[in-house]
Amino acid sequence: MKILVITLQVSDGNSKGHIHPFITTTQKLISMGHDVFWLSLPKALSQADREQVESLGAQVVVPPPLKEGIIKENKELARLAMDKENNYQAYKSFLLDPVPHQLDGLMELIKDLAPNVVLQDNVLYSAAIACTKLQLPFVSICVGPKIMGKDFEESYLGNLQPIIEPRRAMFESYGVKPNFRLFEYVSPYANIIFATEEFVDKAALPENSFLVGSAVPQGGRGDDVDFPWEDVATDKNIIYAAFGCVLSKMPLADVIDPIFKAADALDAQLILASEHLAASAKDFGRHIVVSYAPQLEILKKAHVFITHGGASSVMESIYFGVPPIVVPLSSDQPVQAQLVEKAGVGFNIAREQWNDEVCLATLQKLLASGNEFAAKCKTLQTTYQNNDGAKNAADIILRFAVTNS
Repeated sequence: MKILVITLQVSDGNSKGHIHPFITTTQKLISMGHDVFWLSLPKALSQADREQVESLGAQVVVPPPLKEGIIKENKELARLAMDKENNYQAYKSFLLDPVPHQLDGLMELIKDLAPNVVLQDNVLYSAAIACTKLQLPFVSICVGPKIMGKDFEESYLGNLQPIIEPRRAMFESYGVKPNFRLFEYVSPYANIIFATEEFVDKAALPENSFLVGSAVPQGGRGDDVDFPWEDVATDKNIIYAAFGCVLSKMPLADVIDPIFKAADALDAQLILASEHLAASAKDFGRHIVVSYAPQLEILKKAHVFITHGGASSVMESIYFGVPPIVVPLSSDQPVQAQLVEKAGVGFNIAREQWNDEVCLATLQKLLASGNEFAAKCKTLQTTYQNNDGAKNAADIILRFAVTNS
């Protein structure tokens, strides 16, 4: 079978959260003998991302051309993402605006490639429209369980209502029925969520949605980096903190400074992924600061994970049984934070409430021997590790590929 994977790529190195959920399924499909082609939209994969994808055995496809200026520059996107009044402009820039410029080229590309089925990100509107018009089955992966949400105000930070009407009008102009859950276009074939019923309420999901388990690779995922493992303490609690590729470039002093202070007070070691701080000449003492961290390996050693609430980060935290503290900073991160809180596996703390005292007190609770959060996280971990999300996802995808062969 020939499978075309289509993922979101906004800018160089800023789309890891929309690449990693597709990695394990791609590995599984290739191991089963299928040919996987990988296309990113609206922009091409960065060199590092391309090398990561090619290391899996997938063949990278060049996306249709896009004029400069259609998508806002990286710094402007990052700024808008944190602007609660105008953050809709960032999403419009890379989700809606490229569609009319790339749709015709995308349809020609798909026709030439002639895949048996498409596996795509739920937020790729051009892909959903193209597949619908070509009558080609497409299975969607929802990056996180946000497809369960129905109201932007409850699920996202900021002002996203201005997206709704132009998006509806755009889909109708192409003769495609608008069917959305928040930013996610609901596939009429199948929608895959890498979680379990013990974490996500299945009843809240739209029709044709499947909770398949985790998407953590058993081996590497092709993004290995050098890391000073020899400096990792073996006699201290390890606090790991990371806030995603986009926010890693920002100072985030109000979020990060309390973590350093708490780690010192608790005689713990902090491992922090921060491109901004890693570029400085500051001496961090026993703490480790890197621009990009091998997260899967670090989580095997960490005792607590402080995160912005990216979907992959929360999933991986649970998979490795590490209680998370979620401090939502932008976009759909409140969804993950609310689920963590509801499951009792960690904490959901608003940025406005995060300070030295709250950080220290929360870490003390999660590092206490025999605490209930760690126990519940271990219980949920079992459900994640006992469900092979990649195999379950591959089986669903191939179900539609067979009907299209």
